[in-house]
Amino acid sequence: MIHSHMDGKTTVRELMNSVTEFRDSRDWRKYDTPRNLASSICIEAAELLEHFQWKTD
Repeated sequence: MIHSHMDGKTTVRELMNSVTEFRDSRDWRKYDTPRNLASSICIEAAELLEHFQWKTD
């Protein structure tokens, strides 16, 4: 089950299952090392932070 928008009904478990299915269909599990996952989280967080960098509160 893949959802393309927030629907108020999708559970975290369903999202996790969708991401796992996406990963497994591409044989990407071999890249799921602690180092790669930590690096990816930092990179994605930095990209999100860019949108707020010069905004004032």
